[in-house]
Amino acid sequence: MRKQLKEHNSLLKKHQKEKNGVQKYQCGAIEKFLRTNKPADVMKDPKLKELVQSQGQQWSELVEKHNREEWEVLRTHATQQGEILEKLMNMEQMKQTRQLEQKFDGDNKEMKARQAKVSVETAKEVANDRTLRNKAERERRLREKNSNNTKKFIEERKAAAMKQGRQRDKLTKAHDKQHTELTKNTEGEVGGYTNAEIEFKLANKKHYVV
Repeated sequence: MRKQLKEHNSLLKKHQKEKNGVQKYQCGAIEKFLRTNKPADVMKDPKLKELVQSQGQQWSELVEKHNREEWEVLRTHATQQGEILEKLMNMEQMKQTRQLEQKFDGDNKEMKARQAKVSVETAKEVANDRTLRNKAERERRLREKNSNNTKKFIEERKAAAMKQGRQRDKLTKAHDKQHTELTKNTEGEVGGYTNAEIEFKLANKKHYVV
């Protein structure tokens, strides 16, 4: 950004120097003409009028050249800024995505740990159940409880996966929106300079030294 500002300021200084040079030359040409020709009626003298018109055209072309150069620099800068912001945005979005996935990994590990704990506690509960008279009954009860636990575990994991999927989608949509807005803003800024140039050309105004 600082480099672009410096480049823009350098261009404006260059333009001002060129304007000063042309202005000095044109004023000198008028003064020389008046000293040499000494027309009776300055306002009606055809040669002076032709000289002024020629200088006006020269000045108009200079202003157009300067505007064109400045608009081109501004368009380039806007495009560069958009690219820089795009890179920074991508880095930040990747960071956000990575953090979200890390959170999901942590949540999934906690869920699996809880489920494993439930399985262990279920096995202990069955083993300590005095109403079960023999090994066969204990094994049957354990299978039933494990089957119920497995169904619950699967439902928990499905629910977690769906919730995580919604969060991923939400983040992806937010990122897409950010990209769209950045692209729109960059294109709008670049287009604004292009439109200004087109309007200037259509106006076709002549700029005279005052």
